[in-house]
Parts: sequence; C-alpha cells; structure tokens
Amino acid sequence: MWQGTTAPRSTNARFAHHTIVPFGEKEIQSFVEKWYAAREREPEQAKTRAATLFNDLKTNDRLLKLAENPLTLTIIALVHQRAQGKLPDVRVELYDRCTETLIEEWTSGKDSRPKTANDRTTNCGGDCWSAPRTGCTLNRKRRMSRKYLNARWR
Repeated sequence: MWQGTTAPRSTNARFAHHTIVPFGEKEIQSFVEKWYAAREREPEQAKTRAATLFNDLKTNDRLLKLAENPLTLTIIALVHQRAQGKLPDVRVELYDRCTETLIEEWTSGKDSRPKTANDRTTNCGGDCWSAPRTGCTLNRKRRMSRKYLNARWR
C-alpha cells in the first residue's frame, strides 16, 4: 500500500514521491496468512505458523510496531519461517537474524546464474560466491552486522 503526492520532494521533477502507508493489525494478519499459505506446502502447517507469528507480533508492542513496515514484516516472516516458527526472545538476536536473512536473501537473489570454471570466483562453502583474495563476502557482512548490532543494542 502506498500513497502518492503530486509535488516532488526534490527539485528533480522526473521522480514522484511515494510514502508507504503502515500496515494495521488486519493488514499484518492478512499478510502473514498469505505469506505462509504461499510458502508452506502443508495448508495446516501454514495456518498454524501464521497464527503463531501473528500472535508473537500481537503480544509484543515493539514487534507489532516493526511489523507495520511491509519490508520489515517480510524479513521477520522469513526469520520466523527459517526458525521453524519461533522468533528469538531477545531483540538484538532478532535484529541479528533479520540482518543475516536480508544479506543472505539479497546475496542469493543478486546473481542466480550458474557459475562456470571460467568465472574468477570461488565457492566459499555457503550460498555465496566471492573473489578468492577478499574472502567470503557473506561471512564478512555477517561479522560486520553482528559487530554493529552488539555495539548498538546491548
């Protein structure tokens, strides 16, 4: 959902300004139900996990506030799904998992073409590819995000 304005924010009139309207509880619940319906193979498990995630969000005001943003809610749903239906109890751990998930999803979707022997890249042992002399980009980003989160939120 978005709301548009006719006046551009910058002096460059080629771009329109749009603001994402925050989700309310009904939109969050609908999103979570549709998310799990699309991502889980078993309909009953999809309903159970969706109900669990929505309940987790609804019982924690801080999480519910984060879930108002559609991108953040998507990342939280990914974390919830990857953790087999359980969100971390500690906020910094949730932020850490959200950061890891965003980096992994971004990295895996960034270049999905098959790698060949002619590419000057090497498999780092995970789902990412990086130049041999720089090390694993994904692991470096994970370390950086953990360091930032630990300094910021503990």
